[in-house]
Amino acid sequence: MLSADVGAIRREPRVAVLDARHLNWLIGEYIRRRRARMDNQLTVDGYEYQLRWFTDWWEAEGPPREWLLKPDDFVLFERYLRTAISPYTKRQIAYHTRATIIKRIKEMFRWAFDAGYVERDYTKWVPSADGGPPKRKAVGVLSLHQLLEVAGHGRDPLRDRAIVAMLMGMGLRRAEVSHLNVENVVVEADHSGHASVVGKRTRANKDGQRDAAFDCATGKIIVAYLDSIERSHGPLFMGQRGERLTGQGIYKVVKNAIARASLDEQIVGPHDLRRAFATHYRRSRPDKVSADLLRRQLGHASYSQTDEYTLLEVDDIRLDLVSPLSLFVPFDE
Repeated sequence: MLSADVGAIRREPRVAVLDARHLNWLIGEYIRRRRARMDNQLTVDGYEYQLRWFTDWWEAEGPPREWLLKPDDFVLFERYLRTAISPYTKRQIAYHTRATIIKRIKEMFRWAFDAGYVERDYTKWVPSADGGPPKRKAVGVLSLHQLLEVAGHGRDPLRDRAIVAMLMGMGLRRAEVSHLNVENVVVEADHSGHASVVGKRTRANKDGQRDAAFDCATGKIIVAYLDSIERSHGPLFMGQRGERLTGQGIYKVVKNAIARASLDEQIVGPHDLRRAFATHYRRSRPDKVSADLLRRQLGHASYSQTDEYTLLEVDDIRLDLVSPLSLFVPFDE
């Protein structure tokens, strides 16, 4: 008779556990390493903010669990994020924010495993964010015009109009706008021009630097602001105390204008202005050459990324659609 390796059913399954009393130290070490490697410190600030949701939660939840972290705890954290309130918007954090927080946790654990800080890859414990991104519609031209007008009635009208103009007229990210210096902006005689931007780094663009163009309409608003500040160097946009306006400061300028214009239902924040730029660009320039120019303007490594920003709708398809029936069905039928 052949011998057999007989298994057994456990009435209580074996549960993997991570001794996580030093978890927040590990996350701090991850941030320190990223900060030492990356030139774009605002990006690392974003990583730190996103991971703070997890460290704050673990500081409260760790002691009653005797600092033992189990797979189910990540599920509980994901559920916690669904009802968590942003300290900035005073609303529940959006899906994209929750998904980014989860992504950063996975990246941190992958780094910890590769660097030898943990013995196994704990990314498999981390669930995906619940739900999916909301279906967005492109912001209409009238709403964009209304937002720009309202931005010109704030505490610093010329500055705020220039910020909104760069976001919707150039498709920049708020961090890119924050990084700009006066000397980075070049204006031609017709008020069109370009700005030397520091954005996200990619394999094709390792330092994240690129030149982003602006048209005459955007340039006129930028020139009006430049004439008012009478500075030839240093931060392009500054706060009330003379400090560089941070990405969060740019966000507040836009959110305040959105609230005053009563456009909360149509525009969530600065990134919607970037999407609006991409969408209206593609509507006016549908050819393949322009698609690649848009990719370069937005600083994307591939057009598949750019395509996610163009919120084209069924009417865009309808106006460009040519079916086989058009070859043989008379128009008067």
